[in-house]
Amino acid sequence: MINLTIDGQPVSVAPGTSILDAAESIGAHVPTLCNSERLETYGACRVCMVELDGRGPVASCHTLVAPDMVVHTSTERISRLRKNVIELVVSEHPLDCLTCAANNRCEL
Repeated sequence: MINLTIDGQPVSVAPGTSILDAAESIGAHVPTLCNSERLETYGACRVCMVELDGRGPVASCHTLVAPDMVVHTSTERISRLRKNVIELVVSEHPLDCLTCAANNRCEL
């Protein structure tokens, strides 16, 4: 098992676990957009960013846990970066939601 800290809480998870899965295992909410069991983990959207002590922001969906890692899921910096990412995604989103085929099922 790998021991790390997420939001001040000690966590033990199996090697090969993503930070996102480790956070979810303790009930820590990390927002995602491109994370889906139907897609290969890629980390493209960056909405699931978390901050690592000594390293800065990383995409939690494809970054694997490491021994003694310290993860922060909700800092002011991370919130600001996530907001910027969402603003960029929405700026290119079509405004035809009422007639969109995904109406009421849009993950965005």
